[in-house]
Amino acid sequence: MIQLLIISILVCARLQTEIEVRPIRHGWALALLPCFFGWVLVRLLARGATRRMDATGSLAGAGVADAWSLASRVVAGACLWAALLLSDWPQTLVHTFGSFSLLIDLLAIIPFLVMVVGQWASLYPIERRLREAILMRQLDQGTPIYPPPTLAQHLWNRTRFEILLILAPLMLASLWHEFAARLPGLVGQNALSASRWEFVSGAISWLGLVVVMMVAPAILRAAWDLVLVGPGSLRELAEGMCRQYGVRVRGPYLWRTHGTLVNAAILGVAWPFRYLLFSDAMLDRFTPEQVEAVMAHEIAHVRERHILWIGLSLASAAFSLPWLFEPLLAPASDTTTTVLVDVALLLVLACCFGFVSRRFEWQADAFAVRHLSQRLFPGQPAIAIDASRIMVSTLTNVAAQNGISVTRFSFRHGSIATRCNNVMALAGRPADRLWPDRAARGIKLISIFFLTASLLAALFTSVSGAHP
Repeated sequence: MIQLLIISILVCARLQTEIEVRPIRHGWALALLPCFFGWVLVRLLARGATRRMDATGSLAGAGVADAWSLASRVVAGACLWAALLLSDWPQTLVHTFGSFSLLIDLLAIIPFLVMVVGQWASLYPIERRLREAILMRQLDQGTPIYPPPTLAQHLWNRTRFEILLILAPLMLASLWHEFAARLPGLVGQNALSASRWEFVSGAISWLGLVVVMMVAPAILRAAWDLVLVGPGSLRELAEGMCRQYGVRVRGPYLWRTHGTLVNAAILGVAWPFRYLLFSDAMLDRFTPEQVEAVMAHEIAHVRERHILWIGLSLASAAFSLPWLFEPLLAPASDTTTTVLVDVALLLVLACCFGFVSRRFEWQADAFAVRHLSQRLFPGQPAIAIDASRIMVSTLTNVAAQNGISVTRFSFRHGSIATRCNNVMALAGRPADRLWPDRAARGIKLISIFFLTASLLAALFTSVSGAHP
């Protein structure tokens, strides 16, 4: 959710230049005060929850503080949208700091980031007590342990894993876009005609965006403290599975989180800037079968090209929705109304992203179950129930080790409970006809249909000279 809010705020920072009517005055208050009160609210709730934990051992207050932190982020993000689109705050920033768009983007997002980091600091005492309780259990079980991180380590880890993951590529893309926009002034306005400069600047901007998205994982690799795994069973398993499914990645890498994060990922869009990584805590606390299930899940995302299809599905929605909403846009003559409709379309796109992302996550789970079933029982055409049970134990272990409820809903992944139910429903089904695969194919076909129809409609309109 944090990443989506960051993206939406930066999009509004770009859209604000198209707004003409700004009815709200003193926009700085609308931008800053919700962030401040969001931090104060979570701080008070966290202090009360910490005292309750120390006195009674109850975790109820911790859940309340966590829920209100999420709600306050959404409210603060919505207020920042309004401040950027409907108030005089952007003009105030421009008059004070200049019109450099990258700087304006940073100033627009800083209040939200400061609130989020402040909330993490307020919730740190709760998380430290929970980790100390887990530490005692790990000592009893004889599993590897890590000292609890200090406050500074905790904040830095969460910042680089949750904020820099999306902010670094976006800032690089914004910097490149600024360079492309200022290129005519740097080279000389008279070197090309205005129309050609517009084409050249647009092409350079899009090319830079592609390059940034390709290279960004290499930058994050350095920020995330990754170490290449040497020869051994994990490396042999990863290389064997990648060869089996025709997937090219670099690694595997050990993701050093000092025991604070149980996760795995394939970072990057395309080779050679694509890395398979496992957190230290996952390798310490998961069985070999569970690590294999996680690896199969991550390989599925690459093999099924989920990132590409998410992009195409969003592109199809972005191109087709304006045509579907054309009757609403026709009466709107002022730019402000048009931009507000654009914001509404962005919200619809966000909902589409969550819907598609969750279905692709279910397909990756199904891929992992099929892999485990075929390895455990070669030649069996149906999904083995043992494979489903291994995947369920893997998912529940992820929830337990990260201290989250299996019923907690995630915008991108859904809840662990739903995923477990889906996985168990696959047992006994034909391995080559699983419903998550059908759902994913349906999304791809619908995306292709709407994208093609929208492009053909746009081409017809440009040829005929008529507005849709």
